Amino acid sequence: MTTSYIKEAVTKLREQKIADRKQEVIDTAAEAARKAEAHAKNEERIAKKMARIEKEALAGVVKEKPKPKKVVKKTKSTAKKAAKAVKKVVKKKKSASKKR
Repeated sequence: MTTSYIKEAVTKLREQKIADRKQEVIDTAAEAARKAEAHAKNEERIAKKMARIEKEALAGVVKEKPKPKKVVKKTKSTAKKAAKAVKKVVKKKKSASKKR
C-alpha cells in the first residue's frame, strides 16, 4: 500500500536519473572532444619541433669537440679508503654475530 506522494517522489527520482545520465553522456562527449583537440595541438607542436631538428641536422651543425679527460693521480687517500672499507667489513661481522 503506497500513497500518491511516494509514487510522485519515485517518479521524480527516475526522471532525475534519466536527466543525469543524459547530461553525463553530453559531458563525456565534450571531455573527449577537448582531449582530442589538446592531443592534436600537442602532435602539431611535436611535428614542428621534429622538423626543426631535422633541418638543423641537414644543415650540418658543428659538433662540439669532446673535452680531454683529466688524469687524476692516485694518492694516499686510496689507502685510507681501503682501511675504512676493512673497518666496515669488520663491524658488519661483529653485528652479525650478536644476532645469534
